[in-house]
Amino acid sequence: MASLVEVRINDGLYRYEVDGPYNFKSGPKEGSSVEALMFSDISYLRKLKHIRDSKLARGSQPDKLHLHLAWILNAGEFVQSSEICPHCSDERRMVKFFSVRVSGGSSAFGFPYICCGREACMYKLLTDEKVHILPLKFSSLSHFRNTKQKEAGAFLKSLLLGSDKLDPKKAFQMFLSSTSNAVQL
Repeated sequence: MASLVEVRINDGLYRYEVDGPYNFKSGPKEGSSVEALMFSDISYLRKLKHIRDSKLARGSQPDKLHLHLAWILNAGEFVQSSEICPHCSDERRMVKFFSVRVSGGSSAFGFPYICCGREACMYKLLTDEKVHILPLKFSSLSHFRNTKQKEAGAFLKSLLLGSDKLDPKKAFQMFLSSTSNAVQL
């Protein structure tokens, strides 16, 4: 079943029929899905979208990849975890933030460092001045580089989709469910 979404690119608003994961058929990411790359190489996707944005002539129609990139990069800002905050688990509030501990050039993040965003829970994460609290959004991955970005993406994947191997169809459904303006066709 396909969904019709509105996608903003530059100054234009386009309708896009989202019907499943997008797989690269050629190029350096041949065989990879955009959905999988959201977790492992979001920098590549952002760069690719930026290049396509800059080359899109006024009045012309973006291709399917361009529309898919614009849609999924936006949808990644609205994903929601079903993980319960470990600090106030009795209230059953969902995780909305994760923290990163920086020490000696390395950083650590994981399930002990997540919270719902309530002030008391956030305070529990702020144990020292080398802690950065980030929202549970894919744009938070831009705070990391190279290997650390892949590790942070793997952490987000486990938080959002579980510890099983990444299934692009399952990831696609997660991004689709975060798209509030989807209209079933």
